[in-house]
Amino acid sequence: MMPGPMLAATLGGSISRGAWTGPRVVFGHALIEIALVALLAFGRGTWLRGPRVFRLIAWLGGALLVVMGVDMLRQAALASELLAGTGSVLLGNDVVAGVITSISNPYFFLWWATVGLAMIQDAQARGSNVLVFFGGHILSDLVWFSLVAWLVASSRGFGQLPEGLFAGVFAVCGVALIGLGLWFVRAGFRGRAKDNHVSP
Repeated sequence: MMPGPMLAATLGGSISRGAWTGPRVVFGHALIEIALVALLAFGRGTWLRGPRVFRLIAWLGGALLVVMGVDMLRQAALASELLAGTGSVLLGNDVVAGVITSISNPYFFLWWATVGLAMIQDAQARGSNVLVFFGGHILSDLVWFSLVAWLVASSRGFGQLPEGLFAGVFAVCGVALIGLGLWFVRAGFRGRAKDNHVSP
């Protein structure tokens, strides 16, 4: 439920492509998560904690989010095309948006390598199936993002709201993606400076 790149992509996509944006974004997100859970469950994902991995994801992912945000701003200027559902490859496919907004977030990987790993290990210690744990986890994402997408999509036909309003929401989401992208890039540089500070 924490605001982030996935939420911005879901809000923007719901305006132009409707309520099914939520489930499709979550599906793309789940493809990345299930691969991570499999790695961590078999003890193969601890490398995700490394500072070099964090910096690389922060830099590349942040740059990618900036590109997505700029493209959102470009489309927001064309309200009729926005509501027609046209867009770039990055923003015109909700599954792809779910994948990209997941892999571009370094804190997503860091969370799974720490908190997520502890939860997986706890589930295994209790004799629970890891797939059951993952199912409950992804179901919460599905419910939340589906609700958000449905609310946004439903508002399109409520009282004949003007195109400019939706274009404004789309523009805000674009600015949010740019801001998050720059913040991730900055986090990558801060991580490098911190590493240099503690190096002999």
